[in-house]
Amino acid sequence: MKTLVLYYSLGGHSKAHAQKRAEELGADLREIRPVKPVGRFRAILLVPRAEKGVAIEPLQDLDAYERVELFAPVWAGKPAAPAVAALHLLPAGKAVAVTLSSGGGKADCEAWLRGHVEARGCALESVIDVQG
Repeated sequence: MKTLVLYYSLGGHSKAHAQKRAEELGADLREIRPVKPVGRFRAILLVPRAEKGVAIEPLQDLDAYERVELFAPVWAGKPAAPAVAALHLLPAGKAVAVTLSSGGGKADCEAWLRGHVEARGCALESVIDVQG
């Protein structure tokens, strides 16, 4: 099963986890890039919009993968807005695993993620919260 490890990282934690996972799986690794750069101040402004997503650069060839592992930081209990935008682009039929990096509080958004992933016609395999 061909896997894509897809990540958005603001401070580097999600990127490090994604790189390690891609290496373990022998999977392709791709970064989610917002159209407008997101610094720490803009990230704070985007928190209320996290579940709507933001404009990201195009993600090519998503159809070439049966499985996607998404890595992202947590903003206000949900995946960061750029990661949500990537979820909205997934073609139907993908198996999706999500790993979230939270700074302290537990990310309690599995039901929310399941709804968004299943609305795309995909299956949510797992949600892991990596704290620290």
